Amino acid sequence: MQELVEHKAAALAAEAERSMARGDVQAAGALAARALSLHAGQPLALAVRERIAALAAPGYSVVIPTCNRLDILQRCLHCLERQTLPRDRFEVIVVDDASTDGTADFLAGHHPPFTLRPIVMPRRGGPGKARNAGIRAARGDIVHFLNDDALIEPNVLALHATLHEALADTPVSVLGRFDFAPPFTDTLWGYTLQHGDLLFRYPTFTHNGLHGHTSYYTCNISTPRRQLVQAGLFDEAFTGGQWGAEDMEFGMRLAALPVPVLFRDDSRSVHVHDVGVEGLARTALVRGGGAVWLFAKHGGSPHYARIGARDVAYWRNLPTRVTERMGELHAVLARTEDLRPALAPDTAPASEGTPAPYLRRDDYDDMHRLCLGLWPLRTRELLQVIDGVERMALDALHAAERGAAMQECAARLYPAQLFIRFFHDTIGVCGVDTIRRFCPDAPPLPAPDAAPGYVPDNAPDNVADGMARPTAAPPHAGKRVLLACNFFWPSVGGTELFIETLGLHLRALGHHVEIACRWQENRASEMRHGMPIHAFRCHGKFTDPTMGPDTERYRALVRNGGYDAVIVLAHPDNWACHLLADLPRPHPRIIMLPSINAENMEHWAERGVLDDIARTLRAADVCVAVSEHGHDSRLFTELGVPQAFVPHAMDPAPAPWDMRARLGLPRGVPLLACVGNFWPVKNQLALLRRLADAPPDAPPDGTPDWRLVLAGGALPWEKERRYFEECWQLARQNPRVRMLGPLPPEEATALIRDADLLLVPSQGESAGPLVVLEAMALDTPWVATPQCNAVHDEGGGVIAPLEDFPRVIGQLLTRPDLADELARNGHAHWERCFRWATVAPLFDALVRNGSAPAGARMPDDLRAARQQLADAVLGA
Repeated sequence: MQELVEHKAAALAAEAERSMARGDVQAAGALAARALSLHAGQPLALAVRERIAALAAPGYSVVIPTCNRLDILQRCLHCLERQTLPRDRFEVIVVDDASTDGTADFLAGHHPPFTLRPIVMPRRGGPGKARNAGIRAARGDIVHFLNDDALIEPNVLALHATLHEALADTPVSVLGRFDFAPPFTDTLWGYTLQHGDLLFRYPTFTHNGLHGHTSYYTCNISTPRRQLVQAGLFDEAFTGGQWGAEDMEFGMRLAALPVPVLFRDDSRSVHVHDVGVEGLARTALVRGGGAVWLFAKHGGSPHYARIGARDVAYWRNLPTRVTERMGELHAVLARTEDLRPALAPDTAPASEGTPAPYLRRDDYDDMHRLCLGLWPLRTRELLQVIDGVERMALDALHAAERGAAMQECAARLYPAQLFIRFFHDTIGVCGVDTIRRFCPDAPPLPAPDAAPGYVPDNAPDNVADGMARPTAAPPHAGKRVLLACNFFWPSVGGTELFIETLGLHLRALGHHVEIACRWQENRASEMRHGMPIHAFRCHGKFTDPTMGPDTERYRALVRNGGYDAVIVLAHPDNWACHLLADLPRPHPRIIMLPSINAENMEHWAERGVLDDIARTLRAADVCVAVSEHGHDSRLFTELGVPQAFVPHAMDPAPAPWDMRARLGLPRGVPLLACVGNFWPVKNQLALLRRLADAPPDAPPDGTPDWRLVLAGGALPWEKERRYFEECWQLARQNPRVRMLGPLPPEEATALIRDADLLLVPSQGESAGPLVVLEAMALDTPWVATPQCNAVHDEGGGVIAPLEDFPRVIGQLLTRPDLADELARNGHAHWERCFRWATVAPLFDALVRNGSAPAGARMPDDLRAARQQLADAVLGA
């Protein structure tokens, strides 16, 4: 009888194992539980239960960025220990933004009763970048942002979790309070800040009311993770002097989804970091710079929209008389930090839902108008204004000394605080290079290093941080080169990365490089890493009714801009290529890198426009094929177009962190990575469906566990937005799958490096995706579909139809010897052919001579070895 029971338990455990293999964790758990009820020690059922526990994730993630505030952080974490939300339902992710006060050591040795996951940033990147690292690492469906100086009450997490559960079909951000507390608010200065609108506007919010993006305060707010990812995460360009508005800018993108802000007065936290006179000045400074970037990205007309170059120059270099006089004003105001007038009794308490008495700038019209018009003032006028503000401050002090109530003194002090806020805001506005969006004549801020090819660490985005930087330019004379493309920075993608990197390498070879691209409203500068940007209101294809109003201006720049060569990377039916057809001579040498895939060829044939495509390609002095035997090379041959083979290149920069640890992925479990923005052609949805229907084949000793991480940005257009949402819903059903959202290039590099396999399920590529070259450089084998074009001429991977991916993945995971051989094969091919040291001289020769020497074709020995390895995998 006992044998029969154990046999039945073993059968149930085996069925549980098969359910795990299919990704049906719920069924696997139920079957394992039945098996263990019959035989408590059934080993396979115990193993299944352990694997289910490893897959389990808390539903709620708290993300806390911190930098050099260990003492305050410890108090914040202590409040999280007292939460009424069960401790197994939430995790806390503390992102240490390169602190130097021992924060990292403390976090490594701290073991609270909840799950604590520290992330240590290798270099300081600002709060937006730190929060993004937390979002990507978060395992919960809800992400709650806290400041490290926010002490939340015990009910806060439970309240937010309950609200999100109740509003699951109507995503919102739940905003809680973040209030100063005694003894700071017992002072005249602290009371005035708490009851004014210079830092936060909580007293104006209605309990349970919905509010807009300007109320997206990340001090104490929670948002569904799906919407955080869909909105594109925080803009990491908010760094240095302009980090102070990154939360409101992100709130604008969330509001567009739409995800409104729901305010809850009963979600309370105490702000333990008192903000004195100097603190208000510093906050205003960075918020001013950040607001310039916000307006530059999203449009609008700030009060300094008509600022002039002389204004900017004046505020960047204020006269000593003004700065000294402001120092004296600060000293007078600092005296209010120690005054504690008594509160007058409330004579008419506000009814529920009615905002409390509040100090508003709109109630101080004259001072507010004056503050909005500070930027055109000069020394004599500013000194007069400062004198007047000091008299206001002294009036508040005298009122307190003669026994006036706190409320009366605060009303007298508030205009002086308003002036401090706008004075330093104006300095911040003028102190960032982005002000040139509103004042093109303003001089650019000096770069920290003017060496050719140098990329500063605080560049407007981190695209260049994900690549090895070229060395300084050699002494020989260079050419004037225009790089033309459809999209360029701040748009991020493979083409943008390639164009930018090519430009930097051409500069390092001594050439002067400029960029021509589509105009984008959110481009805040006309200079990118020393390369001037010419933006055109052009768009679409030659088959469209119009390609925009700037078509002739683009042609005139190409013809008359004094360039020796123009390199165009775009589809040949796109405006950037097509407008160069029939260009009157003389004109510079035209080098086209046309993007061509199977879908393009079918579309052009159906439309009957192949003759027009041929005319465009023949306008080039030379067309560059980025694949040896792909669609581009075949079309050039068919049309008799002069061509040169120059492959793409990739030099990944070292990534100094462990992505498994950052994402909380278990050691020893195979990691699959898929990197690419969520265009339907990238085919992530079909990959998810295939892995759900047919998980990787089981080896003889049991199914391998695995994790799939998809990294890439959601796109804002309706079709692509629906596609992303379908991917998210399917990924959410499989606990083995994580969607991270967009990754900075250096983090994408780390993910590809740490993965056991890179998966490329694309339905069509003009060339081999750059991520494949990156995998080859980083010793990571890959699996790609046949539609990926140039991968047929690249080493290190297996080409298979998507329906065969599960079998190929299973074979490579259970045969690490084959995977290692593939990795070595790919790295050897990258070393010989795909480094910028090999490819940049080919572009240099095209620019100088119009022809390139023999390119970097795949060596026969590596091609044969790759095919032999692929046959071993596919034939197994």
